[in-house]
Amino acid sequence: MRAKLVFLGGGGHASAALGVVEDLNAHGTEEIDVIAIADDNRQRADRFDRRCNTLIDSLEKAADLDVPYLASIGGSTLRSVVVARAGSVGMNPCAPIVHHSAIISAHCSIGDGSIVFQFASLSALCRVGQHCYVSISANLRHDSIMGDYSSLLPYVHVAGDCFIGERVFVGSGARILGGLTIGDDAVIGAGAVVTKDVPAGATVVGVPARQIDG
Repeated sequence: MRAKLVFLGGGGHASAALGVVEDLNAHGTEEIDVIAIADDNRQRADRFDRRCNTLIDSLEKAADLDVPYLASIGGSTLRSVVVARAGSVGMNPCAPIVHHSAIISAHCSIGDGSIVFQFASLSALCRVGQHCYVSISANLRHDSIMGDYSSLLPYVHVAGDCFIGERVFVGSGARILGGLTIGDDAVIGAGAVVTKDVPAGATVVGVPARQIDG
């Protein structure tokens, strides 16, 4: 029996997440039916032509479908806002979605509402929270923890024993060295190399990464 769910968010991240579902269905690993995509500020609806025929203009209307949801929003903070809205109308998140090409240690845990993309790698004893986004070829090494709503964009490398807080956004190709703590709501710029702890709410860029705000 095919699992049914609805996407909350109809932008580029939703298109990419739908690609993961399509790959899973084609590969026969899982059978997932995205029955609708809900977005109250949708642009470029054509990206879902022949992929999902039901587009809904508000999250609250999606609650009437009575199926689990994936918060298909790329931004970590906005994703947390959408999840709160979904909870306020009684919606429940889907089980984690993991692409069949991802390498997942038997001793990892992944929270509900999270999605792991193609060729990502989660090493031994990693913990990924709820509503997280682990993008293509992102690498979370042993014993590292990723808080709820956080995002690792493509080709990010997080070394072992790191703690990533909630709503953290790590840009493409960034590297976080071992044993570091990244505070809640921090932003790591694309290509940055993080060599020391990052305070909550800070934005860091460069090699080595330096704080550019506050």
